[in-house]
Formats: sequence, structure tokens, C-alpha cells
Amino acid sequence: MLDMGIEALIRANTKIVTPGAIPEINLRLVTFDLPWWHSDPKDLENQGIVDPYWAFCWPGGTALARYLLDRPDLVHDQTVIDFGAGCGVVGVAAALVGAARTVACDIDPLALWACRENAALNGIELGLDPHDIIGAKLPGVDWLLVGDVTYGHDMVQRVLPWFEALAASGTKVLMADPGRGYLPKNLQAEAVVKLPPDLGDVPVAPSLDVPIYLFSP
Repeated sequence: MLDMGIEALIRANTKIVTPGAIPEINLRLVTFDLPWWHSDPKDLENQGIVDPYWAFCWPGGTALARYLLDRPDLVHDQTVIDFGAGCGVVGVAAALVGAARTVACDIDPLALWACRENAALNGIELGLDPHDIIGAKLPGVDWLLVGDVTYGHDMVQRVLPWFEALAASGTKVLMADPGRGYLPKNLQAEAVVKLPPDLGDVPVAPSLDVPIYLFSP
């Protein structure tokens, strides 16, 4: 259970928006017009908030959510995990298109709070998993959905062998990466999602092409 003071602080510094790329989904986010967007990380830490990545709808998660919403049969009646869930946008999208069970996995308790909050905003339920599952076998899981976790060399080195092992064991992995530059050059995209400029009242580049990668048996 989240401390009520922290919860009140989050609510006071976020607002409910509908990102332009995914109008089917409502999310509680930090947007450009709110103080937290411009706050120094030290100031946030003094408030008890460390790196509120879970209060932003990052391009990888946005693109992967769009990909799922446009292909409602892909995870329908399937069991899925939204890995490194952040705000939970990918898990929300999976649930909205009829996944049989969707679990949001993130090691940050505040991220899991955001996932629960955003699930409620969209009238769906997400299971919540606080564990570091990298390297774990996932029996009974049909899809591992991954947006915005390939943010550094060390993380990529940890997760890519795991994704390949999961695919070999029968769990398909769908990953979005908005060109952060840490993936192997020979990795071939399954598709590319073009995001519009508006990611929920946040100014971004005129457009952004986000590759979607599939690891499958």
C-alpha cells in the first residue's frame, strides 16, 4: 500500500490525459505544463520521488500499445506480461484487446501504483508483479511485452539473451525500441510504428518511427 502522502503528492503533480497516438487509453501523467516536468531530480528526491519514469508515456510503450490496439487478435485470450511496465500503457492496451490475463511487472512500487491507477482509469484490471524476473523461465506465459527497457548497453546485454531463451521455450517476446542505439545492428524489425507529434500534451519531434521487434520460436 502506497503512503497516502506520496499518493496525494503524485495526484497533485499529474493529470489525466489521452495521448494522441493512443486515443483509446487514458493515463495519469506528468505533462509539459506541470512543475515535475521541469523539476531538478534532487528536488524530486527531497519530496520522496526518485526518477518518476512511471509518470511518462515513453515512445516505446506508446508505439507498442498502438501496435497491439491495431492488431486486437494478437494477444486475445493470451496470458501476457508487461515487463518493465512503467505507467502500464502496454499492459492496459493488451487488456483492452482481450488478453486473458495481463500482469504488469516492475521493481518500483510507485510504477506498480501507476499501473493500478491507469488500469482503473481504463476500466480493466492488471496483475502486479514487483520482482526482477530477468532470466526467469515463464511457463504458461504466451507473450512478454517490452517497451522502453533497452535504454542502456548493460540492460540490453542482460535482456536480449533472456528474450531469445524465452522464445526458444515458447514464450513470444514483442519489444519496441525508439532508436536508442544499444541494440545489435543486425536485429531486424517486425514492423515500424509512426508516432504523431502529440504524446499527451508533451512536445516532441515532428514524428518518430519506432521499430517493433519479435522474438518467436
